[in-house]
Amino acid sequence: MRKFLLVAVIAALTMAMMTPMVSAAEADYVAPFAVTEPTIDGKIDEIWNTAAEIVPAEVHDDTGMCTGYVKVLWSPKALYVLEVAQDATLPDDNMSSANSFDLWISENNNQAVGYDTDLGDYHICINSNSWDCPYTGNREIYSVIEYEVETTDDGYIVEIRIPFVMLKPATAGHVMGFNVSLNDDFNNDDGRDSYSTWMTQDGHEDYYWSSTYLNTVQFGEVPEGVELPSDETEPVPDETEATPVETEEPDTNAPETNAPETQKPADTQKPADSGKADPAPKSVLGPAAIIAIAAAAAVVIAIIVIVVLKKKKA
Repeated sequence: MRKFLLVAVIAALTMAMMTPMVSAAEADYVAPFAVTEPTIDGKIDEIWNTAAEIVPAEVHDDTGMCTGYVKVLWSPKALYVLEVAQDATLPDDNMSSANSFDLWISENNNQAVGYDTDLGDYHICINSNSWDCPYTGNREIYSVIEYEVETTDDGYIVEIRIPFVMLKPATAGHVMGFNVSLNDDFNNDDGRDSYSTWMTQDGHEDYYWSSTYLNTVQFGEVPEGVELPSDETEPVPDETEATPVETEEPDTNAPETNAPETQKPADTQKPADSGKADPAPKSVLGPAAIIAIAAAAAVVIAIIVIVVLKKKKA
């Protein structure tokens, strides 16, 4: 019996000690700290070399679509996103989201059904002709972001600075919800012909209506010796005016090429006779919180077992 109790104590303590490592590894991407804030000019500054690429590699519709990647940096006040597309068929005068990058962000990783419960949940879409294409969530974010689009020999670059709405300030280790999708218009008809996503879409078809299924980005550590900027006021959407907007249902009678921003892709519709149950929503608690609670419980159990053993010896 005592051996069993001793094993239980060791297992509980081991679980508690491993918790920080599990929490650090759970995010899908770690964004480096921006030691030097990139200049928002559509050009790739040296600081971007510190960030790994996020590749929206899950292609839907046509596998011959354009390719690209995204990089992310953070500072206490803002998120920085670099979007690079290799696109040989840039539209001449596209004002829609048919040829663009989409960002889906939940600053606090709310995992909410919908983008209308928190000002820090929003979608940002900038197309290859430098038009912004509001879609869902807190649309007032467009009033404070800074971005630049630059055409290249083989495609285009979008560089964005996004002041945080709910994180004041952002800190190392914080985890936010994030996804990126890349849209491609092959034939210059202002209609999307194919798209790719970073997160797996199977079972997550409603990611563009809900922040429940977003991937996660964790803010990396601040390098030793780096001084954080002084606390200055950042322009953020006024909470009295920036009421999140409910998602508009797409007009099912409209031609696909006339409303690419709001129309659900055809392959995301759930078949009526599929027999599959709707995917269960994620827990309200994030993974880090669940692990922390489990570790705390393990420590409590270990303490109780130790007390019992001492009493038996006495």
